[in-house]
Amino acid sequence: MMLSDPTDCFPDRERCAVHYVCNMMQIFSLKLAKVPVNTSSVQLYGYIAVRDCLDSLLNYIFNHSRDDPITVQQGSLIEMTGPKRGITMTSPVLVEFDMRIRKGEQEEDDLQLIDGAIDCELTTPSRPSTNRINGDCGAVDITLARVPGAVEATIDVVISKVQSGFNLSLSSFVFAGGSHQGIKLFCGIIGEPCGLTRRL
Repeated sequence: MMLSDPTDCFPDRERCAVHYVCNMMQIFSLKLAKVPVNTSSVQLYGYIAVRDCLDSLLNYIFNHSRDDPITVQQGSLIEMTGPKRGITMTSPVLVEFDMRIRKGEQEEDDLQLIDGAIDCELTTPSRPSTNRINGDCGAVDITLARVPGAVEATIDVVISKVQSGFNLSLSSFVFAGGSHQGIKLFCGIIGEPCGLTRRL
């Protein structure tokens, strides 16, 4: 990771006391706002990703293949799989998306949930705001903010021993726009030793 392997540590990496800050975009949540069918749950796949000025590569926020969809109910949060590094916001950020609802055995049977791109300008509020991305067959709500004077954080959780399965809910909080905003990092069942890594 570019930002997690910094070269600007002062006085050096072993005794780092200062990191330089910059404006960053923080995505707090994705929510399945609307689906076209009256059903208890749908299978989602596809991606939501960002491109910033650090490089022009896709930095995935959500990324699941058709063979590995997630099951989500209307109105519930979509678990984010990224980003893989912090999102710099020293210039506009492009958010790209192509998400589909799996309906049948063939890809041509699937419904296009959302498809396109939006440009997030430097005027993006520093308070978290929710924007609806409307598509042909539904909508996704994305909650984000521009965080001035930010640094990237990596959270590593190692579960070294499990006697029996247990539920784990892990969240992080970011101070943005005058209040603490939660980001759900993980919510699920842990059945065996594992490691969880999330970047904010």
